[in-house]
Amino acid sequence: MATRTTTIRLRLRWSIPRDAGKGKLKLLQVKYAADGQPAETEVQAWDVEVPASGEVTQALKASEPGQYRLSLVVDDGQGHVYEGGQMLVVMGQGFDGSAFRFNDLEIVAEKAEYAPGETVRLLVNTNRTESTVLLWLRPANGNYGVRPKVLRLTGKSTVVEVPVEKSDMPNFFIEATTVSEARVHSAIRNVIVPPEKRVVDVTLEPSQAKYTPGAEAKVRVKVTGPDGKPFVGSLVMTMYDRAIEYISGGSNVPEIREFFWKWVRSHYPQTETSLGRMFGNLYRPGAVAMSDLGVFGSSVADMELGGNVGGELRRDAGRSMKRAGGPPGGMALNGLAVGEAADAMPMAAPMEATAGGMGGYMSDNGIDGSGGAAPLAEATVRKDFADAAYWNANITTDADGTAEVSFKMPENLTDWKLRTWAMGPGTSVGEATASVVTAKNIMVRLQAPRFFVEKDEVVLSAIVHNYLEVAKTAKVGLQLSGGCLEPIEGSEKSLEIPAGGDVRVDWRVKAVREGEAVVTMSALTDVESDAMEMKFPVYVHGMLKTESFSGVVRRDEAGGKLEFTVPAERRAEQSRVEVRYSPTLAGAMVDALPYLVDYPYGCTEQTLNRFVPTVLTQNILKRMNLNLAEIKEKRTNLNAQEIGNDPERANLRPVGSRSDGQERRGRSDGDAMRRRRLGLVLGLRRTQLAAHDCRGCTWPASRAGQWSRLGSGHSGTRRPVAAAISG
Repeated sequence: MATRTTTIRLRLRWSIPRDAGKGKLKLLQVKYAADGQPAETEVQAWDVEVPASGEVTQALKASEPGQYRLSLVVDDGQGHVYEGGQMLVVMGQGFDGSAFRFNDLEIVAEKAEYAPGETVRLLVNTNRTESTVLLWLRPANGNYGVRPKVLRLTGKSTVVEVPVEKSDMPNFFIEATTVSEARVHSAIRNVIVPPEKRVVDVTLEPSQAKYTPGAEAKVRVKVTGPDGKPFVGSLVMTMYDRAIEYISGGSNVPEIREFFWKWVRSHYPQTETSLGRMFGNLYRPGAVAMSDLGVFGSSVADMELGGNVGGELRRDAGRSMKRAGGPPGGMALNGLAVGEAADAMPMAAPMEATAGGMGGYMSDNGIDGSGGAAPLAEATVRKDFADAAYWNANITTDADGTAEVSFKMPENLTDWKLRTWAMGPGTSVGEATASVVTAKNIMVRLQAPRFFVEKDEVVLSAIVHNYLEVAKTAKVGLQLSGGCLEPIEGSEKSLEIPAGGDVRVDWRVKAVREGEAVVTMSALTDVESDAMEMKFPVYVHGMLKTESFSGVVRRDEAGGKLEFTVPAERRAEQSRVEVRYSPTLAGAMVDALPYLVDYPYGCTEQTLNRFVPTVLTQNILKRMNLNLAEIKEKRTNLNAQEIGNDPERANLRPVGSRSDGQERRGRSDGDAMRRRRLGLVLGLRRTQLAAHDCRGCTWPASRAGQWSRLGSGHSGTRRPVAAAISG
């Protein structure tokens, strides 16, 4: 076999950042003695310099088949020595692995990643010669789909080739199963097939890195496909204040490439076997079984918490690290890799600083500066403030893969973030970001509460920034409009602003009435000026309030009187007086009594429960010297929320209607029956309660018949009661 040169890349990961160190890379050949014990012989060694990045590259010549171990020992120069290793297999003519020791079942892929059209060369190893291995190709989510491929090994190793298809992106699984020494062994390999042809490169090119407020901005987008050629697809672009991400803790929009193409297939092996057996102790009937003593009776010495295999592995790993002579953590060796691919992430171009002054600019709504030794530059009042400046979801690139958009910059003086997302045929996606700023050399910032309340005295502040290279004398002014705020002190001040510095100016104002206050602050210099305007609500000093009063008009009184004070500072359009009247408790008793009398069941207890309240209500009304006949006449409608003539409302209003257009509950036949029964009760001149012992006797038929007409019985059965009505 011809000698083959392979380039390997080793990566060291430090638990903490460290400087470069010196290392020893050794290639050790593994051979086994007659008793099966392995022994390592050094074949080659190299002195390597380990950089701070931890990556080491070395070329190896595979001249003899066999089993090897690659070992790297690193000294960080601080008294710590680290070692990592990786097993290698070099195959040759007639290689079957019979002379080597492996795990019970292994699946080793030749490369870490593959592309559609390539072939996966798998090395299948067992620790038993002439094994039979079942190999499932492309199982997913516990589903196997097709029959497995049966591998019959002559030795311990064999090579299987699996072609990679386009549908295998972004990954697929290969699972193997074998039976050895009455045990089932399974292994699984995840084959990575990156969808590199589904990612496009997007670049954002703003016409400037720095804009003046309200200026016209142009942004050019260029999209290229994986092959470097222009890409035609759809774009979405947005621009928003970067401070939004500072407040929210970052964007909640996932990276589009990861969203579409970072997804991977999953697979959970499922194996059923008849080789598993359960054992338990046999006890004579009635015998007491042995059990653990105490809380830790089932534990063994030196067992870690949990007592599982993971604990044993952790202990073994700890012992190995101690033998290596280094502290926990340190360096880990990832293993062999023929090559590594790294995604090239587009980066925003650095923002270029604009030299010199931006100069003043004028508009129709500008504030004119006058007075002083030199004429002051006119300031445009900034009013158009926005958190999101631009959004366009209907952009398509031209044949050359470019698109250009233009929009007006808001008047915020802030840092803006531009983002764009691209999508094209085959769900090819990409995204890019860039930053621009809106700024001025002379800038004023207004600081005020979010709202005001009448009678408040507050402080309005203007912070004036000077980004020029020389100090400037600024005329700072405050203008109030809307009639809601009034200044307590002067509205103009002149002050010196140092180069590259800022000065704060305060004014005391008073809120005199509710409404909307318009606050404008300006800073005028002879080179450049700035002004900004904001609107604030001014709320009334008060609150909506409802005061309630009550009284009683007795039968011997012609009327009642309530006294209350109407506030002088009130809103007449929101003020009103409501008078509601309702009957006394006696009237409410009469109003509710028909519903009790009409209770639909007529056993002895329920009949008595209807009868007794009726008699008691009549007794109360008579003791109050109320005219029962008049109450009967006024019983037509006792709704406290309706006014007017009661009989007219009862007789003239049709069933199912209300004066306000809403549905009204009509009087049914049951209502009429309740009124007749109530009239019977209230029209009686005499009520008599008669204690009667019903044991062994029969209620008189005339009385029973009379009572049965007042209440409803069960299927016409007449039951004796201990009360009677006569009139």
